[in-house]
Amino acid sequence: MKSGELLTEIQVPNRKGRSYQLFLKQRIRRSSDFSLSSVAAVAQIPDEILEDIRIVPGGVAPFPYTADRAEEILKGRRLDE
Repeated sequence: MKSGELLTEIQVPNRKGRSYQLFLKQRIRRSSDFSLSSVAAVAQIPDEILEDIRIVPGGVAPFPYTADRAEEILKGRRLDE
């Protein structure tokens, strides 16, 4: 964005199929406390097979990144208990 511009809208695409999202954080006190670390994940799971997943850890690096290797390991696997 340029100086003086204002963000007025964010569009989030509608994920097809069975899509699930999760955000977890580790903290010392209650929910309003600053998290020590966190993780956000979104996965598409049609027919009990993990078709696509994105995993983003937080508070463990000075910038956000995806856990590419973990995503590669999980993609295509059948889910069970």
